Amino acid sequence: MGMSGMSMEKGATGVTEMTVEITFMDESEARKAGITKSVKEQGVLVEKRSDLPTLADDVVYDVHYVDEMIMGSVGTLLNLTHTGLVLRCQDKAGSHCPDAMTLQYFGISFGPDAFVPKISTDETSGKITLEWRNNSMVTYSPCELPPDPE
Repeated sequence: MGMSGMSMEKGATGVTEMTVEITFMDESEARKAGITKSVKEQGVLVEKRSDLPTLADDVVYDVHYVDEMIMGSVGTLLNLTHTGLVLRCQDKAGSHCPDAMTLQYFGISFGPDAFVPKISTDETSGKITLEWRNNSMVTYSPCELPPDPE
């Protein structure tokens, strides 16, 4: 997916204009990176609705938003967080639902790729390409919780 800018020509003002194309990480590369990361991080990569469980209509869930600072002091300075939702089953008696499940949001690339596009120049044409690599993914994971303290 790309978007082209101007062509390489001298304009009436004598200023050379150049072609700039903006692209995004290739979909197959992003999918492969997402699958690899979801296996390492925990959970199932959510690509379509059928990747998620069907929740019983008669079960009530508590929904909690959770976040955690990431990448140490740099992450704190930039306010970078890993975020997700925890859905906790209030009463699972007679239900096939897990005690809890998470939906987590992950960035696929970290480091400079997440903030600044990769810049490349075609030596022949002079075309400049800015490739953004800030794709993300969602994972699902069922989990069993320890019993509540009495």
